[in-house]
Amino acid sequence: MNLSLSREMAGKVLLLHRSLLHARRPVLVTGEPGSGKSTATNLALALLSPPCQVHRVIPNVLRASTHPKTFDRRLLDCIIAACLHPGPSRAIGGKCLILDSVPNGEWIECVARLSAAHDYVGREFLQPTVLDETHTAPLAALEDVKVVVECVGSLETMTPAAVSRFTLLHIGPGDLRWEDAVEGWLQQKEGKLERERVRELTGKHFGGLLSFRRRECQTLVSVTDVTMARMFCHLWDALFASFNIGKVDHFPTVSAEDETLERWSVALVKLFFFCAVWSIGGTLNDEESRGKFDLLLREQHPEAAYPLKANVFQLYVDPTEGAWRSWETKLQEAENRGSGGRAYYR
Repeated sequence: MNLSLSREMAGKVLLLHRSLLHARRPVLVTGEPGSGKSTATNLALALLSPPCQVHRVIPNVLRASTHPKTFDRRLLDCIIAACLHPGPSRAIGGKCLILDSVPNGEWIECVARLSAAHDYVGREFLQPTVLDETHTAPLAALEDVKVVVECVGSLETMTPAAVSRFTLLHIGPGDLRWEDAVEGWLQQKEGKLERERVRELTGKHFGGLLSFRRRECQTLVSVTDVTMARMFCHLWDALFASFNIGKVDHFPTVSAEDETLERWSVALVKLFFFCAVWSIGGTLNDEESRGKFDLLLREQHPEAAYPLKANVFQLYVDPTEGAWRSWETKLQEAENRGSGGRAYYR
C-alpha cells in the first residue's frame, strides 16, 4: 500500500487491529470523507494472520425496485448470506464484512448483532439449512465473522443502544496527513529525477496552496487535504507518462548546466503547478475565488512561468515541448454559447 503513516495514524491502525482480534464485537469507524477510514481498515486487516476473506457492502443503496424510497432488507440479507457462505473451501482466517454507509435504523441494528451468529435478528439466513444444501455446515462456523462499519459524519442516525453494541474508533482530520499520502506515493517512484523533483516541489509549495484555499476561497464541496493530495498524485501519474525523460533520468553524470536536464526540469515545474491547480483549485466555486488563486500563483510562484494572456485554469502543459498552451488549441468553440458570451469550457 502506497502510504507512509504518521505516528497518530499508526496508533489508530493498531487499535483497530486489536479490536478485530475480538471478532464477536463489531467495530464502528467514524471520520470525515477522505480522512483515512478505509486506509486504516485495510491496514488493520493486512496485519491479521491468517488473513481473512473481505467483503464490502454499501447497504444504503439497497432499495426495493418497485419502491425506491424503501430499504430492501431482504436483499441485504441475501447479500450477507452470500458473503458469509462457508463454501467448499472455507477461508482459513474467517470472514470480514465491511459496511460503508451512513448508519440508520433500517440495517444498523441487525449488523450490530451480526458478529454473533446466534444473536442475529430479523431473518434466518444464518441457519445451516440455508447456508449449506447438505445441511452439514455448523452454525458455529460463522462465529469468527468480523464486522466493520465505516461511518461518514456524526452518529445522529443511531440510537445510544445501537452505538453501545460497537467498539468505536474515530479517525480525525490530522491522523492521516497529506504529506503521508504524497511520501508513500513518491517512495514507489523508480525515476530518481522525478522523485526528488516532485518531493522538493510539494514540500515547498503544496502546503501553502492548501492553506490559501482554506483561508481565502469558497468551494463547491468539502474536500480533505489528503483527498486533494491523492488527486494530485493521480493527475501526475496520468500526465507524466507523456513526458519522455528516460534519456535524462539515466545519464551517468549530469551537470547543472546540461541543457536537456534544465529543459525537462522546467517542464516538471510547470506540470507540478498544473496538477496542483486542478487538484486543489478544481472545486473553487466562483470567479472571485479562481481569480484569487490565479493571482496567488502569478505573484508568489513566478517559477511556474504562466503566460499573461489567460488565467491558470485556461492553460495546460504541452508534453512534447514542456510549454504552457491554451485549452483553445485543443477544444473548438462551443456552437451554443452561454450567458456572457463565454465558451462552455471556460
